[in-house]
Parts: sequence; C-alpha cells; structure tokens
Amino acid sequence: NASFVSNVTAMRVLLGEEATAEWLAAMLANGVQSYPKNTPIVQATINGEIAAGLVNHYYLFRFLAEDPEIDTATLHFFPGGDPGSLINIAGAALLKTSDQSERALALVEYLLGDAAQTYFAETTYEYPLVAAVEPAVELPALSEIEAPEIDLSDLDDLQGTLDMIEESGALDS
Repeated sequence: NASFVSNVTAMRVLLGEEATAEWLAAMLANGVQSYPKNTPIVQATINGEIAAGLVNHYYLFRFLAEDPEIDTATLHFFPGGDPGSLINIAGAALLKTSDQSERALALVEYLLGDAAQTYFAETTYEYPLVAAVEPAVELPALSEIEAPEIDLSDLDDLQGTLDMIEESGALDS
C-alpha cells in the first residue's frame, strides 16, 4: 500500500539501497505475509495469526471503536528516527491554472476548519491539524514521535521502491 511504499522509500533514502534490500530479504526470511490492505493486517494480529503488522495507527482504533475489549493488539512507534516512524501527511494544493480557485480555497479552508478536523479526529482517528481540536483517542503528540529527519520531497522515487519490493519477492508471499 502507499504508506508501506513511502516507508520503504524513506529507508532507501536514509539507509541506502543495500540495507533496504537486506531488510526486505530478512522480512521474507522471517516468514512475512502480505495482505492487500491495513485492515486485514490488524485483524490478523487480533486473531493471533501474526505477531505484528506494519500499519498506520488509525486502523487499530477503528477496531477498538467497535470492540474496546480488544487487548491483543497494541501500537508501537519505532524509536530513534527509524524509518518505521515516518509521519505520512496528506495535503491539498491550489493549482495556479484552475478556473475554480475560489472554490478550491473554500474547500481547503473547510478541511482545516473545526468541523472537518473534528471528523478526522473522531471518525477516522487521524491527528487533527488545528489546536482547537483534540485527538479522539490516546495518541502520542506528534512532537513525541521520534520520526526520521527527512524531507518528504525526497521520497520521489516510488517506482524504484515498487521495483525493489517486486524484485524481493515480497509480493509473492
């Protein structure tokens, strides 16, 4: 999925091609299983089918919203600037060439408003981007996550990462 590709791309940028290829090979040697999406990964950890899965935090909270008694799955944030703690962001841009710039700006302003940010916090369990809205679930502050120091624009060779993942055989498992 896109988040996994971003994380592996960050590994390539921070650790190099060889170390990233070795990590993929070690994951395969450890019996990693591939899943089509994050939700089945979380379900597999809850079912005890796998010991751990690499997912975005909010997928677990969706399960906990349905069943707060789930105790077999916990979140782990990798320490020390590990690429596994890459903070993925979503963004919006206004095109200079748009003939709908006022409407586009209104959409961005709405997305950054309290109502939309409350939705993202309470329904999708994302980190809110405005101070007036608190996370709906217990999350570490973004400033407490030991994310890698990387310019996200350096994650531009996604095709190279997709090729590396394909060559590793990870998609065959």
